[in-house]
Amino acid sequence: MMQTKNIPESLSTELQQRIESVQNTLNHIQSTFFPAALASSLSIEDMVLTDLILRHSMNISIFTLDTGRMHGDTLDVIKSIEGKYNARIDIYRPSQEDTLNYINEYGHIR
Repeated sequence: MMQTKNIPESLSTELQQRIESVQNTLNHIQSTFFPAALASSLSIEDMVLTDLILRHSMNISIFTLDTGRMHGDTLDVIKSIEGKYNARIDIYRPSQEDTLNYINEYGHIR
C-alpha cells in the first residue's frame, strides 16, 4: 500500500480508490490488448502510469519518442526510471537522413 503521509484521511481514501481504479484499468489493458504499450511523453501523468506499470510488474511495455530535441534533463529522467525500477524504456528516434529530408521538404519545425 502506498504511503500517504500528511494527506487528510478523506483525501487519502479517495486517492487510494482512484489508484485502484487505474490499476484495474491497466490490468484490463494488459490482459485484453496484448501486447500493450504506453507511449510516454514523460509528463507527470505518464510518470504516474509508469510507476504503476513498473511497480506492479505489469506486462505493458513503455516507450518514448526522441525527436532529437529532448533536453538533457529529460534524458536523465529516462535513466532514473530505468535505474529505479530496473526496467527498460524503449526510445525511438527517426533516422538523421529522414529528419533532414523532412526538413528539406516541409521546413524546420520550431
